[in-house]
Amino acid sequence: MARCGFTLIPNPAGGILFQHDDGLADFGLWVMPNNRDEGMLEDWIKSCVHQDEHKLFAHAETVVATLPQTKFKLIHFSKAEVATWMAWQKQPGHGLYRAVEDQLIDMDSALFKELCVWLTHIYS
Repeated sequence: MARCGFTLIPNPAGGILFQHDDGLADFGLWVMPNNRDEGMLEDWIKSCVHQDEHKLFAHAETVVATLPQTKFKLIHFSKAEVATWMAWQKQPGHGLYRAVEDQLIDMDSALFKELCVWLTHIYS
């Protein structure tokens, strides 16, 4: 990134932050699910499922794990689990944003707060 004018700077808020040497906008990067482990947005959601939803989510995990045939790759298991769980909500078929809007995830969880701190740091 240095040849493009960006310098990696230490960031206490987590995530990765590149500062532009000429004063242009900084470049922030958060790798899902927690900027440490491999995964996807769905892995982040799984880690933040609200306590009231644990039983239903566990059932979605069981349903996906016991499918007689899967057509998706192993890496997409968490996507299938979250999609199944979301299909059983009040507004099935809506995007992942519904997990936040419908308070299906625990906004007091450490991972949720960590991402909020990162986003606030980047966009403020």
